[in-house]
Amino acid sequence: MKWCIAGLLATLALCACGPKNEPAAEPVNLKNGKVVVIFENCPLQTSTRVFGGTRSHVENRTINFMDENGDRVVFDPRLMGRDTLEIPTYLGYAEMQHLYQAFEYNCYLLQEGDTVLVRYGETGRPTLQSLVYEGNSDVYNLPYSIPDAIQKFGYYIETVLTRDNFTNAYRYFHDKAHRAKYPGLEDSFRPVYVDLDSLAIVRKQYLTTLRAAVDSLYRGQIIDTSYYQYMRHRFFPESRYTPEEVIQSDSLLHYVSNFSTAQHYQNAHLYSNIVTSFDRIARDTVMTPLAKRGTLKRLLNLILTDESGWKHYSKDLKSRYTQKYIEITGDSTVVTKVATKEIAVASLNSALPLESTDGEVISLEKLLESHKGKVVYVDFWASWCGPCIGQFPKSRELHKRFAGKDVVFLFISTDSNQKSWLDKVNENTDLLSGSYRVLDHDADFLKQINLDKIPRFLIYGRDGKLVNPDAPRPSDESINEALNALL
Repeated sequence: MKWCIAGLLATLALCACGPKNEPAAEPVNLKNGKVVVIFENCPLQTSTRVFGGTRSHVENRTINFMDENGDRVVFDPRLMGRDTLEIPTYLGYAEMQHLYQAFEYNCYLLQEGDTVLVRYGETGRPTLQSLVYEGNSDVYNLPYSIPDAIQKFGYYIETVLTRDNFTNAYRYFHDKAHRAKYPGLEDSFRPVYVDLDSLAIVRKQYLTTLRAAVDSLYRGQIIDTSYYQYMRHRFFPESRYTPEEVIQSDSLLHYVSNFSTAQHYQNAHLYSNIVTSFDRIARDTVMTPLAKRGTLKRLLNLILTDESGWKHYSKDLKSRYTQKYIEITGDSTVVTKVATKEIAVASLNSALPLESTDGEVISLEKLLESHKGKVVYVDFWASWCGPCIGQFPKSRELHKRFAGKDVVFLFISTDSNQKSWLDKVNENTDLLSGSYRVLDHDADFLKQINLDKIPRFLIYGRDGKLVNPDAPRPSDESINEALNALL
């Protein structure tokens, strides 16, 4: 049945009330299949006007969806031409989240068997067109097509009312005490100021119109019970699922927006210590198997990646918690992520071209020869790496403890930008003067030691041979014993 938003809204203007009792339409009973989504010239995700016109470039996570196993998947369409994605459905539908201007996620529930073409307007906001089912295009776009749905900078009305960028600006100009505490921010906040009190009234009318439209589609059997329930719980704040409801329903976790909601429960039950958090979630008796698996996988990933570089975990601990994860969830796919490959230290040569702060080129091999007879502690870092910079205070303490002993501390930056490297060196001359920068990021040496993340520390013995290719950090108490053992 074909319908159009303009005609529907004209009818709804006469009566904006919803049904007192929900219609008895039955949901479609479809086997799990897929939806094909075609992206036409997907724009780069940029936030262009938030806070005085600053830009933030996001190069991933344009699309979020759940796979058939209940795991979240991200997809990034190519910027030019057409790119195609297949999304698995659950009970006849698949939810897709689309990132807009690197700032908000728009949600779309797509019907199984459909092929959907995604086009973009001048602002980069997506518009969906069903190429299979007549009328689906209007259904997919409905929440963002109602008058007043789109507000300042092209953002959805709820985004403007709830995001910190806008609420902070509103508070700044309406709270004298707050403005007195943080003077001089007028120029930053004025571009994103919105009268949120007035907009709240607009949203109330918007939701009334949207609710009436959704109810009308349901009565007309244009959408089924599943779609009707999804629209209610996703777009009407008073009907949304709580985090507790989501983590107790494996069915709800097949929708990516609910996956995000579940994380609020998870975050509230986590400690600052990731390992302790893993153990606590493992003992949780409230979460369903799917919710628990998703949370434990997220925590295990932090352990395997050393909390994205912030903390160092031993290989033994990584292996133990990988095994725990497999025993609890039955999911063995994470095994491939465990670093089980041992580095053949004896076959390594340190042929790595480096640049000194004076502009001279020297290989790591030659550098190590010049320090033969001493223990060498190598720190691979970068100016943009927060965890690397976070180790600097402990590095200074380590230098003091080993002052006057036969230990050499080498700092090797992986920065591709020379200026960024030198700027950081100049900020830390007491520590980094005489440091070096990698000139060949494809060097065999880096591949042999599996330098896939930083900070990373190596220890060479007095004979110039690599003793420990994954040494303790300066913040790790065991570094003292490791260095002293070689002196």
